[in-house]
Amino acid sequence: MPIGIRQNMIISGDEWDEEGDDLKNKYPKLWMAFEENSSS
Repeated sequence: MPIGIRQNMIISGDEWDEEGDDLKNKYPKLWMAFEENSSS
């Protein structure tokens, strides 16, 4: 990283699980669009 720039070490946002339905439940419209595109 360039001198003078510091990385934010505090993690923000909500935790989610890649293996579960967390993203599907949080973003149902996005998930439906992804499901439609992946089936073709």
